[in-house]
Amino acid sequence: MWNDHEENALDSRRLIVTLLVLALGFGLLTWHVMGQRDGQAGVALAQDAAPSAPQTAPADEAPPADAAPADDAAPPAPPAPAAGEAPLPAEAPRTAAPARPAPSATAPAAPAPRRTWRWLSAPPRQLRLGSLRPTDPYAFEVELVNEGAAVTAVRLRGYYETVKDKMLADEDWDLYRQALREQPDEYRGNYNIMQPFAFRGSGHRPLETRSVTFTPPGQDRRWTFSLSDASWRVVEGPTTGEGGAQSVRFAWTIEWDFSQGQGESDWRDLMTVYKTYTIRPASYSIEVDLAVENHTADPLAVSLDQKGPTGIRREEVRGDQRRVAYGVLKGEEVEVSATLDHAGRLYKLPVGRHPEDVVGGSAAESPVLWIGYTNKFFGSMLYLAPREEGQLAAPSYSARFYAYPGQATASERMFVTGVELGGERPLVVAPGQVVTAKLDVFAGPKDRDVFLDQNNPFYRPLYQRLGYSNTIVLGSCTWDWLTLGMMWLLEKFAAIAFGNYGVAIIVLVVLVRLALHPLTKRSQVAMSRMQKLGPKMKEIQEKYAHDKQAQQRETMKFYREHGGGMLGCLPMLLQMPIWIALYSGLNALIELRHAAFLPFWLTDLSAPDTVISWAPYELPLIGTGLHLLPILLAFAFVLQMKINPQMAGGQPGAMTEQQQAQQKMMKWMMPAMMLFVLYTAPSGLNLYIMTSTFAGVAEQYVIRKHIREREEAQAMKETTIEVPGKALRGSRPKKPKGPGFMKHG
Repeated sequence: MWNDHEENALDSRRLIVTLLVLALGFGLLTWHVMGQRDGQAGVALAQDAAPSAPQTAPADEAPPADAAPADDAAPPAPPAPAAGEAPLPAEAPRTAAPARPAPSATAPAAPAPRRTWRWLSAPPRQLRLGSLRPTDPYAFEVELVNEGAAVTAVRLRGYYETVKDKMLADEDWDLYRQALREQPDEYRGNYNIMQPFAFRGSGHRPLETRSVTFTPPGQDRRWTFSLSDASWRVVEGPTTGEGGAQSVRFAWTIEWDFSQGQGESDWRDLMTVYKTYTIRPASYSIEVDLAVENHTADPLAVSLDQKGPTGIRREEVRGDQRRVAYGVLKGEEVEVSATLDHAGRLYKLPVGRHPEDVVGGSAAESPVLWIGYTNKFFGSMLYLAPREEGQLAAPSYSARFYAYPGQATASERMFVTGVELGGERPLVVAPGQVVTAKLDVFAGPKDRDVFLDQNNPFYRPLYQRLGYSNTIVLGSCTWDWLTLGMMWLLEKFAAIAFGNYGVAIIVLVVLVRLALHPLTKRSQVAMSRMQKLGPKMKEIQEKYAHDKQAQQRETMKFYREHGGGMLGCLPMLLQMPIWIALYSGLNALIELRHAAFLPFWLTDLSAPDTVISWAPYELPLIGTGLHLLPILLAFAFVLQMKINPQMAGGQPGAMTEQQQAQQKMMKWMMPAMMLFVLYTAPSGLNLYIMTSTFAGVAEQYVIRKHIREREEAQAMKETTIEVPGKALRGSRPKKPKGPGFMKHG
C-alpha cells in the first residue's frame, strides 16, 4: 500500500534531484557566460575601414570553437565537426573591438591576452549573372551571395517548374514575368537546379567554400578557418567582358600579427583567397576559379574545402531517381563506375561524415575526375581541371559527399558534394605568388545532344571527354541501341509534326503496325484455322487423357502440321521490347518533359495525365490524382480480348470447362493488371500502348472480315447444286452392254 512515509521519501528525492538539476544548470550557464566573454576576440574591419587594435593571445593558442559574430544579424553556425576533426572557428566580429578598460588606480591589471589573427569583412550582398529572357544568349541565371561566396539559385532558361509556367512563358514572356510577381502561388518560375537547404539550423549553399586550412609562418600547427558564413568582399564585378562573358570576383583576406603577441603589434596581410565566377553565352558551365595569394616572405601550405552542387529536387513521380554520381578515369576512358542512389544504400548511411564519404581523388589508381548530383532529367557536375595542358586529372584533391535528412520527410536524404583541394598534400604557395585551381561546374539538362552532338549550340568537347552522357539512365530491361533508336525516331517524327511529340508517338505506332502487319495477318489466319480444328484437338486430348507426355507430343505435332502454337501471341510479344524501350526513353529524353499532345489534356508526356488532383492526400493504389489514360487503356485491352478470344489462351473447341473458366477470368485479370501497372506510368507510354491496342483491334477486325469473305467465296465454288429431272447425258452413267452387242463400223 502507498503510505505517507513513502510519499515523503519520494518528495525528498524529488527535491534533491531538482536541486541537483538547478545547480548543474547554473554551473553550465556560468561556464557559457564566461566562455562567451573570453571568446570576444579578433577584430573585423568594415570594407575600406582602417584596422583597429585587436586583442592578443599566445601565438600557439587555437581559435575558440564558440567564437561567433558580434553583430545582431549573425549568420547560422557552420555544421558541427565530427569526432576527430579540428573545430572550425566562426567568423571574427564584424564590428570594432571594444575599447580596453582603463587600468585600475589601486592595483595594476594583468595584461589581457590578444589574438594574432583577424580578417576583413563586408556587408551582405546579392548578385546575378546571366539572363532568363528567351532572346538573350545565356543558358541560365545564377544568383550569388557574398556569404561563403556561394550560389543560392541556378535557374535554367527554357525549362520551367510546372507545365503552367511553360505554357504562359511560351505564349508571352512579359506577361509571364508579370504573373510571377502578381501570382506567386500559381506560377513558380524557371527550373532551379541548385538551391540551399538547412539542417539543424545550419545552412548548406551550393558551391560555397567551406573552409581554408594553412600553417602560419613560424608555427608548426595547422589552423582551419570557416569560410561558409564569412562575408567575402566583392572586389570586381559583375562585369561583362569579351564575347559576352560575365564574371564577379570575391576576396577573403586574413591578417596576422607577426609579432606573435610579443611586444608591439605587427599586423600585415597573410593570405587572400580569391573566388571568381564566370559564365559564357551558349554554355551550361559555371567556371569557378579559386586562387590563393601568399603575402608573406615564407611558403604557405594551404588546403581548401570546396562544396559542390546540392539542392536538386526529385522529378520522377513513381520513385526518387536522384543520385550522387561521379566519373572515374580508367585508362583513357571516363566511366561513371559508381552511382549512389537515394532509394538504395544511401538511406542507410549515417548523417554527416561517415566512412564512405570520400569517393576517391587524385591519389587513387583510377582517379575521380568529377562528382555531381543528378535526377531524372537534370544534373550538375563539378570537375576540377588540371593545371597541365592535355591532362584530365588534377593533382592533390579528394572528392566527397555528405548525407543529411531532407526537409520534406525524415527518410528523404539531401546530399552535399564537394572536393578538398590539397588534402594529404597541401598546395604550396610560394612567397608573393598566386596558385589558382579551376573548377568547371555543369548545370543543365541531361541531353545527349548537349553531351555528344557537335552541331548542338551548347555542346562542349569537355562534356563528351568527361563522359557526362553516362549520367543518362536508360534502364537495363532492354537494349540501349533499341531505346536510342526509338528516341531518334521520335525526334525525327516530332520535327515533322511541328514539335508535337504526341503526334510523333502516334506516327511511331502506325510505323510499327505496318512493319508487323504481315506477321499479324498470318497469325490471324492461323488462329482462324485452329478454331475450326478445335474438335480434332479435343479428340487428341481425350485420346491421350491418361498419358500427358503423349498428349503434349501429339499436340505439338498437330500445331506443326497446321501452323498453330504461339503464332497468335507473337505480334504482341514483339512489341513488348518496344514498350520497354519507349518507357526507358521517356525516363531519359529531356525533350518530352512538359511536352504537350493537346493544350487541354496530356500536357506533359513524361508524367501521368492527371485530370483531377487531390494532393497532398494519397489514396492506396490510386495515389494523389485521377488519371484517365490508363482507364482508356484498360478498356482497349478488354475490347481486344473480346474480339480476339484466342489471345487469352487456347481454342474454344479444344478447351475443357476449367480452361474456359480460366480464359474468362483472364479477360478481366489482364486489363486490371495493366491498369495497376501503368496507372502512374508516363502518359507518353500509355498513349503509345493505347493507340497500338486500338489500332490492333481495328486491324484484327479488318483481317477477320477479309478471312470470312474469302472463306465464303471459297465455299460458293465448292458447293454442289441438285436440280430436279434427269441429269445431262454426258454426266449420266452409261448402261451396260449385252454380250451380243457389236459396234458397227
